[in-house]
Amino acid sequence: MTEINNPRLSWKTLGCNALKQRKRKLYWQCQQNIIQGQNSKAREKCGW
Repeated sequence: MTEINNPRLSWKTLGCNALKQRKRKLYWQCQQNIIQGQNSKAREKCGW
């Protein structure tokens, strides 16, 4: 409930959730690239 009362905190939480979703999407795209055989490029992008 504190997140609703504190607008800065809730905005932070929303931002973090959006970032997590974007990272998940990027991670999934990287997985696809690796499956498709673009190993070194995908690893660089993903920081592996």
